[in-house]
Amino acid sequence: MAAQNEANESCNLQGFTLCLQGHLFDTQAFNLCLNACEDNGVNFRVIEWVVGQSENQQTSVSIQAMSENEQALDTARSKVNSIC
Repeated sequence: MAAQNEANESCNLQGFTLCLQGHLFDTQAFNLCLNACEDNGVNFRVIEWVVGQSENQQTSVSIQAMSENEQALDTARSKVNSIC
């Protein structure tokens, strides 16, 4: 029964996937993008993560953002676009 409830809860979710690449920690882009989601009540999860091992290597991360509120998603996406 719990699995069915979880499936029903996710039926109304909408979302988008962010693929960020660059010096995400040095520029604070990673934190700013997550803050844009949090500030608008948008849930997120890290799907894939590759951390650069030196200053010459970039970090890349894929993040899935989800919400039932389409306006919140649009606002978060707009803020992320302006950050990037």
